[in-house]
Amino acid sequence: MRNRTALLLLASIAACITLSGCMGTRNVSDRDLETISLEKVLKLIERQKAHPDEHRLLLLDSRAAQRYRDGHIPGARNMLTADVNPTLGRDPAIDAYDRIVVYADNPGSASAKALAKLLMSLRYDGVRLFPGGLRAWKRAGLPVESE
Repeated sequence: MRNRTALLLLASIAACITLSGCMGTRNVSDRDLETISLEKVLKLIERQKAHPDEHRLLLLDSRAAQRYRDGHIPGARNMLTADVNPTLGRDPAIDAYDRIVVYADNPGSASAKALAKLLMSLRYDGVRLFPGGLRAWKRAGLPVESE
């Protein structure tokens, strides 16, 4: 009977961890942020174009909607911290991506750091902060989409 109870307990813990239901959120500080360079962002974009089913990249522009509409990195989606509700847990649409690159205007943009930290606190994997942001993108002469 004891072995059976212990086995059931272990199975419950394993299922709970697998489903992330017991893991909840975690505390994330600026020191936990992993940054990514423009060169590496470009490599990720190229790799996704070459192998769209193997490499799923999500570019998130954390600026206000109007600024996003005025110009953003091609293929980026607009997302603000207010769009993420930690009480609802993880979003399956975001879970589908291997890498999540968050950016704003420049290294001083607090919105990108806040969004990256929020996603990391929800235990999304592969979250990177692109501190150069749209300024570095434009400075490199790369194309910008607008709506």
